[in-house]
Amino acid sequence: MEEQVVTVGLDGTPESLAAARWAAAEAERRELGLRLLHAWVLLSPPTPDSPSADDQNYWAKRIVHDARMELSRRHPDLPIEEDLVAREAETALLEAAARSRMLVLGSRGMEPLASFFLGDISLYVVGRAERPVVLVRAGGVEETRTSGVRERDVVVGLSLHGPQDNLLEFAYVTAFTRGVPLRAVHGWTRCCGRGARSFPGWRWSTRSGSRARRKPSYGRPGAAGC
Repeated sequence: MEEQVVTVGLDGTPESLAAARWAAAEAERRELGLRLLHAWVLLSPPTPDSPSADDQNYWAKRIVHDARMELSRRHPDLPIEEDLVAREAETALLEAAARSRMLVLGSRGMEPLASFFLGDISLYVVGRAERPVVLVRAGGVEETRTSGVRERDVVVGLSLHGPQDNLLEFAYVTAFTRGVPLRAVHGWTRCCGRGARSFPGWRWSTRSGSRARRKPSYGRPGAAGC
């Protein structure tokens, strides 16, 4: 069952703390609760007669507790809950994503080759989660909020195959809560001029409800929204 929370995965890195800050602000915008999740397969269940278990879990509790204290100061009215899970991180995050309105993770922004050899849990989860997953990099969140710079448009990439309703709904709500335009993009590589289909791009304004037709772009889909 989907719960009315935004879940963020914490692992003690600056990237995960940046993700927690973003998730708290997003939960407040959407009037949702915030869940701080830390997963470690070696967590011990707390028992009254086992002080060693408390010692073994000390750093896991510290990661979540410190994040909660900071976020509570920034968002005093935001409901925040802690969740320590004794499971592999990938499994715990996928289960949390299935129960949450949104899952937020920190991203190191590694190159594809480095991600392959070093492993990247966030990419693993993004590729398998059925609910929205947001990746946040450290360094860019606070500057946007404190410098007075207007937030950028929300860009949603569309496919010609399969239903798009859930994707468009999520993108629209994200744009609406920020008061910024929503830009829908479909990109493809045109291999030849003859017989190429024209796919019009649309740009919705969440302020006025108007939309303006934009010219389609040709190129790699990953670069179409840049």
